[in-house]
Amino acid sequence: LNPLTRGNIADYLLNSRICAAVNDWQLDRWLEPDTTNRFRGTIRVNPEDPRAAVAEIERLADHPKLVQVGVPMQSREPYGKPMFEPIWEAAAAHGLPVAVHINGGNGVDYAPTFAGHAHTYPGYAAFMPLNYFVHLATLIVEGVFGRLAGLKFVFADGGYDILTPLMWRLDTFWLSMRDQTPWVDRYPSEYLPGHVRFCSSAFDGAPEPGQTQRWMDFTGKSDLLMYGSGYPHWSTSAPEAAADGLDTEQREKMLWRNASELYGLKERV
Repeated sequence: LNPLTRGNIADYLLNSRICAAVNDWQLDRWLEPDTTNRFRGTIRVNPEDPRAAVAEIERLADHPKLVQVGVPMQSREPYGKPMFEPIWEAAAAHGLPVAVHINGGNGVDYAPTFAGHAHTYPGYAAFMPLNYFVHLATLIVEGVFGRLAGLKFVFADGGYDILTPLMWRLDTFWLSMRDQTPWVDRYPSEYLPGHVRFCSSAFDGAPEPGQTQRWMDFTGKSDLLMYGSGYPHWSTSAPEAAADGLDTEQREKMLWRNASELYGLKERV
């Protein structure tokens, strides 16, 4: 479960309290009453208020059903910037992945593209995930993954479909100018397996069935992708449709194994 907080509120103190209230509601209404052991939850925090975000992680990190930290994709600054690092340190110290998900509806409405707002939903949906790569690239080139070996990020609303060409590009430019980032001690793409996962409710890859399996192997996406229903959004796909065209191993990894390994689940829940 990754409940949204309806956007970035300009009053950072209010935003932090909303996150705490959402966390308490999630425990009270979903996780504590669940006797089937099916659900796992998210500690929502406000990255604009790092001190409160760290305190919220410390308050709830020991709960066995809270398995990740949640932040909005929309942000004033990329998540590789130093002001956010105390949050990532706290998450890594407790073995909690950080889930980044599009979050809006109220408050500050940041432009979904680098050139401003989209006029139509197809434009919004097609270009919004580019922001995931901005966060990912800065986490790598600012050295966050190098300093925090246990830190893992889950980009939880797509973006994996654009990963391969953008990582090829980042590898190329890093190689020619790596003296500017001496703390990055390997190709940027080599940080992906140990630090990055993607979550999607629809398969956004190669449209031709014969290309699907090979496309998934580019940049090791078979080991990075997890299925997430996106409920209650209307644009989601059933697991069978999302994994259509994958071979048996790729399908198993996407639909449960990758998530089971990331969150330390000992059984399929």
